[in-house]
Amino acid sequence: MSGCAFSSMVVTPASAAEVTLGRELLSAYALSEATTKHFCTRCGTPLFNVNARYPGVTMFYLGAIDQHEKLTPSFNAFCRSKLGWVDHVAELTSFATTPTP
Repeated sequence: MSGCAFSSMVVTPASAAEVTLGRELLSAYALSEATTKHFCTRCGTPLFNVNARYPGVTMFYLGAIDQHEKLTPSFNAFCRSKLGWVDHVAELTSFATTPTP
């Protein structure tokens, strides 16, 4: 669904979720009967999802949240289908920017 090994989401009560700026640029795509993805029509950035299987919550993509660096993860979900190497990512060599070949 995301094309990534995992997605970092901020799950919040739907009653606390509100688009306050740029509502006219918001569009939605029904991925399934249960899941609707919302995105920016100008740049295509995915913003949040709602899913009928999880009523009452909105799932924002971490990158769509202002000051996301201040948030700390509290759980991992859907671990049954995670890739085998995910647990070892912290052991990999890390670069501050794009590495040179």
